[in-house]
Parts: sequence; C-alpha cells; structure tokens
Amino acid sequence: MTGRVLAPTVLALLLALAPAAPAQHPSREQMREAERAAAASRAEAAAAARRAEAAEQEEQRLAEERVAAARRAQQADSLYDLALERQRRAEALARDAEAEAARRARAFSAMLPVLRRLALFPAETLLAVPAPPEEALRGALVLRSLARHLREEAASLHLAQAAAAAAIATAEAEAERAGLAREAAREAA
Repeated sequence: MTGRVLAPTVLALLLALAPAAPAQHPSREQMREAERAAAASRAEAAAAARRAEAAEQEEQRLAEERVAAARRAQQADSLYDLALERQRRAEALARDAEAEAARRARAFSAMLPVLRRLALFPAETLLAVPAPPEEALRGALVLRSLARHLREEAASLHLAQAAAAAAIATAEAEAERAGLAREAAREAA
C-alpha cells in the first residue's frame, strides 16, 4: 500500500518540479482579432476627433454669430437714437413754423375788417373820409402801399402755413422712422 500512496505523491512532486510549459503563442486568428480591435479603436478615436473638431467649429461659428448679432443690435440702437433726435428736431421746427403762422395770422386778422370794407366799397370808403382832396389822395396812395404790403403779408402767411404743414409731415415721417428703428432694435436684441 505504500506504493499506492507514494505514487500520487511522487506524481505531484514531479509535476511541481517539472519546467513550466512554454507560453502559448497567439494563433493567427487571435492576431487578426487583435489587429481588428486595434483598427476599430483607431477608427473610433479618429471619428471622435472629427466630432470634436466639428463641435469646436460650430462653437466658433455660433460665437461669431453672437458677436454679429450684438453689433447689429448696437447699430440698431444707434439708428433709433438718431431717428429720435431727428424726430425731436422736426417737431421743434413744426412748433416754430406753427407759431410763426399763428403770429402772421393774428397780425393779418387785425386788418381784415378794413380790407373787407375796401374790397366791397372802395370809392365809398375813400369818399366817406372828411378830408381835403390832397389828404384823400395821400390816403389813397397809403392804402395802395398798404394793400401791396397786405398782399405780401398774405403770401408770407400762406408760405408760413405751408412750411408748418411740411414740418408737421416731416415730424410724422421721423416718428414713423423712429418707430421702425425701435422695432429693428428690439428684433436685433
């Protein structure tokens, strides 16, 4: 029996002392699989690099768009400010023109009764004045001069009214432009 007990012990001892089996060389199939895995890894890394580059370019494009949008917003604000200033000036000119037209109308309206009477009854108006003929003639010459002056005043009144109307139209146009500039500024912001 000792032989039977000794045999497994000797066998275990021999196995322990025997040189280790040489490492197995990878088979060709394993080599191909490893090369495919490495190629796939490189392809994935290249794709990731391309995606990163595309993301960086997109980020750069978006940054440039933000800068351009900010520039457009600043320009729109400047145009709005300019339009408001033009509107204020046009409104001031309109107020001045209306005031001048009103002043001329007041000055002209004081002479309307005399002008109406002279227009309707020129001879009677001159004959009704109890004055010597020289003074009546002098009065007629003065009235002629006054009539010329009044025609000029009437023409300047019409011009002042036309200037006031033009200034009002300009102010309204500037108000319209200011509104459009304000909308553009809002859209740009």
